[in-house]
Amino acid sequence: MNLKKIITENNRVTYQFDYSDKLREYFNPKEEFFIEYDGIDISNIPDSILVIPFLCNVLPIAWLMDDTIYVQEIDKEYYESIPEFKEGYINMYPQFNFGGKVVADKIVNNSRNTETVQNLAFFSGGVDAFNTLVNHINEKPVLITLWGSDVFFDDIEGWHNVKNHVVKTAELFSLEYKFIKSNFRKFINESTLSKMVLERGSYYGWWGGFHHGIGLIGHSAPLAYIYNSKTVYIASSFSVKDSEKFAWASDPTIDNFVRLGGRGNTHVIHDGYEFSRQDKIRNICDFFQKHSDVK
Repeated sequence: MNLKKIITENNRVTYQFDYSDKLREYFNPKEEFFIEYDGIDISNIPDSILVIPFLCNVLPIAWLMDDTIYVQEIDKEYYESIPEFKEGYINMYPQFNFGGKVVADKIVNNSRNTETVQNLAFFSGGVDAFNTLVNHINEKPVLITLWGSDVFFDDIEGWHNVKNHVVKTAELFSLEYKFIKSNFRKFINESTLSKMVLERGSYYGWWGGFHHGIGLIGHSAPLAYIYNSKTVYIASSFSVKDSEKFAWASDPTIDNFVRLGGRGNTHVIHDGYEFSRQDKIRNICDFFQKHSDVK
């Protein structure tokens, strides 16, 4: 796989890449991978940072197909973290062979010794995300929400409902928020990938079993660079009590080992894994009982 060009224009980044015949069935030729960051000019962000969302969304494919990904440049922190979060996949799926590698013409040290401006928190509006929000409310994180993850572009009404909920929540807590539009689940052939991993012994299809987690996390890299974030929070879908029941791609053994470039130590935290769903609901209720001024 060869990433030929990263094209930026104002708030939009587009990735032009090609791949060998053995990967052809796993990509959608009708979709060019793009990401739009609402209200943020990303044209001055280095390509070594902008390459991160692309890699996060194609690495599991390359690993399973033992393919090499060629890029022009890559952030040093992220590059060095790849084998660490790859190990999470290897331990989660001992029945799979994870080969492949990333080859970069240039490895760039984007580390900047400046104080954190703001941390980031993925926020979908559900129980998991709300639990993360109330547990880290003192940090005043920037809420980031993706259009194209659970709600797709053809569901305009659904997206408006999500967007309005995020805006109201942000206003309630006096937080900044950013929306991201991405076709990261459409530029790949998700159904073919699911068939491939299910045939090899995965309990879940592509999204839940391999994509959810780093596929989302990668989108935060340009924002972490802009906000000089120390931490990016992604809420846990399951709890440690479920660890023996589920092999889910968003897992602390994967997410917590992803490092994003820019600040030099921007870490991802898979948040709330110690809590069951009932614990999270209790945490949220306790928070609002203690903060009766928040309505």
